[in-house]
Amino acid sequence: MGRGTTETSPLRTYHVMARGVGGQLIFEDDRDRALFVRLLGKALGRLPVALVVWTLVENHVHLVLQGERAPISLFMKWLLGRYAVEFNKRHGRKGHLFQDRFRRVAVMDEAQLLATVRYVHQNAMRAGLCEGCSYRWNSFDEYLRGPGLCDQSSVWALIESEERFRELHQEPVAPARCLSLEGSLRGADAASVLERARAAVAPLDPGLVRGCGRSERDAALVVLHEAGLSFRQIELATGVSKSVVGRVVKSAGAAAVAPASAPPSSRAVQPRRAAPRVHSGLAGMTRACWEGPDSEVSVLEWSHEEYMSKCSYKE
Repeated sequence: MGRGTTETSPLRTYHVMARGVGGQLIFEDDRDRALFVRLLGKALGRLPVALVVWTLVENHVHLVLQGERAPISLFMKWLLGRYAVEFNKRHGRKGHLFQDRFRRVAVMDEAQLLATVRYVHQNAMRAGLCEGCSYRWNSFDEYLRGPGLCDQSSVWALIESEERFRELHQEPVAPARCLSLEGSLRGADAASVLERARAAVAPLDPGLVRGCGRSERDAALVVLHEAGLSFRQIELATGVSKSVVGRVVKSAGAAAVAPASAPPSSRAVQPRRAAPRVHSGLAGMTRACWEGPDSEVSVLEWSHEEYMSKCSYKE
């Protein structure tokens, strides 16, 4: 089960995060991002939930939502589930796309709200996707050009002017990890790794490796490692966990140096490619969002002093 805060926000405002399973990419291209934004708009019309700010990065999303806890859970369940189904259909993959459930952090006061807005809008810059906060796939420009997906009233009530809004976002990005999604690929590195992975296993798409039979999957993992990708990079490109990748590669290496008389089962895995089994539909649905009385939020590190002073977590 995933983790969620047990705190209730007096502002009815929550910072919600969802990441790809195993840290894998959840957006292959701008078509995927546009799909997520369309579904986000539809979700806003289905439930009494308002969107304050948002950003899409390569393997995770940040949303700041206003509403009661139960409608927000239903909102995220529908949004992530529908997106996972459509993503899986488009890319011919199966299984869960998102890591467990979403994470939710209660915004306890106005100072934390402004710090959260700044953090979310700086996230793409922190990931190396843009030079400043202006980014095609976040809500920063929406606040400056006019109405969009966001209900901007709570933010403008505190900032009051465009100049103050820009000043808020000019604070330097702190070097500390902030709601860190450790090991994620960043910026140009992600494109480079995906390009190398696709070249190594062509014509098979790396995203389909996870859905192949074991022998085909293992052969592809060995090929990817021989192409110079680390275990972590293979995990992010294929969705196969790093521990499995390591076990497969080490087993293949041990078999490769085995005596010629060794039994066939211990010999090297010979790389070969086969058409993957493609599944779609409800197999791609993310796990249901569930909250129990004992649910907890992990220790998170904020990059801004006021964020750290306003939030408290238990491990």
